[in-house]
Amino acid sequence: MTFLQFLISTMLSDWNCTPDEATIILAAICSDPHVLIIFDGLDEAAFRSFSSLVSKPTIHGKNTVESYLKHLAAGNLLPRARKIFTSRPSQLYKLHPSYRPKFIVQILGLTPTSQNELGRQLCGEKYNIIHQKLVQNPNVFAYCYVPVNFILTLNYLVNYDGDIQFVSLTQILAFTCSQYVTTDHLQGQEFELDKLAKMAWNAFRKGKILFDAEDFEGAGIKPSTADAFLTTSITKQVNLKLTILDGHKVRYFSHLTWQEFFSAFYLMMIMPSDEFVDAYMQLFDDRLEIVSKFAFGICNPPIFNTLKPLVPTRFSQNWSLKKFLMAELTTSNKNLCLNDIKRVCSWAHESNDAEIAFSVAPLLPDELHCSDTFFLPDDIENLFFVLQHRTNPLKKLDLSDNSIGDLGASSLACCLHKIEYLVLWRCDIGSEGVRQLCESVLELKTPRLLGLFPLRSL
Repeated sequence: MTFLQFLISTMLSDWNCTPDEATIILAAICSDPHVLIIFDGLDEAAFRSFSSLVSKPTIHGKNTVESYLKHLAAGNLLPRARKIFTSRPSQLYKLHPSYRPKFIVQILGLTPTSQNELGRQLCGEKYNIIHQKLVQNPNVFAYCYVPVNFILTLNYLVNYDGDIQFVSLTQILAFTCSQYVTTDHLQGQEFELDKLAKMAWNAFRKGKILFDAEDFEGAGIKPSTADAFLTTSITKQVNLKLTILDGHKVRYFSHLTWQEFFSAFYLMMIMPSDEFVDAYMQLFDDRLEIVSKFAFGICNPPIFNTLKPLVPTRFSQNWSLKKFLMAELTTSNKNLCLNDIKRVCSWAHESNDAEIAFSVAPLLPDELHCSDTFFLPDDIENLFFVLQHRTNPLKKLDLSDNSIGDLGASSLACCLHKIEYLVLWRCDIGSEGVRQLCESVLELKTPRLLGLFPLRSL
């Protein structure tokens, strides 16, 4: 496509102009310093490779979307324009350094204050009880900085009365999904989820996130069912309106997380085993990072049992074989870079499976230097979960320049017996986190060197 088509077609799908008009519009865009271009979700781009180099395109003639996007990010195209890119960190840092934006801001989403304000808006007086549950379960709290995760977690904690000592994001989505199909609009149509899941998976593999009537018809989803997914909401005990699909003529999952969850749902609960044998090795693909995490979450028997009633019996019979293959996937690559370690740790934690965790633990090197890679709060929790299943302690763990805070310090305190030498420079740990770490140090049976531990720099 042409550069002007690339810039405008996504905003104005029916837009058209003459060649002379296109030249005038493009000249205005190139010369105006007040032009603002926003790309929301760079990580969703269907590049052949984020790290590959591509030739610089001209603004006249036709070229690939990949070349336009990468050279815009680098500032090689429209240097006078202001450009904002949003992306998940792991994908952004895989972008070749030549194209990486010069100014990068890490946004951690909701602050604790913002979480509390939103929680009280949605839950009212019940939020005080829910907040206590979150504080007592750092593995849950760790991913609540993402707004959609926090909202879904609130819905789960308000409506679920069981034990929440371990709650994964997969568990929350599975529970929400099981609630969703019991609403009036969807009763009797719960088995339509298998068609929605297959459509989500096939589209995700192709990098597709927008669906029209033909897509639903091709998937065998009736218009009434598609409309139900658009209008159904959960409003049982909190002021929460939840829809899975959004849009009108062109529809899409209300959040990419839902498409990723349904892709994993199709993989683990519906896909025939012969197809799965060919497909599951793709889970190391960067674009399937969250899909693979949800797939490991469904390896957890309680989550499988939550989802099992939502599909015909014949589909779920191959789950045990799939779980076995998924466990093997964690050890298929012995030479892991730091990003790979983050990923397999997230798989193990999401599965909450001791056998998988014990298989991943030996993959951690004896000395783990995390200061060169940005760790999010849930990355820290995943690492500590695997560390607790390690037979021999790490010789050295360096978490410098990662804002693990008091939440991370609380989890780290449970792992100190698995670490010989610990580095915690500039980790934003407050007095409460320091207190918990010091108490754990005093409880160690064998004294260890917790070196480079300057309290003023925590």
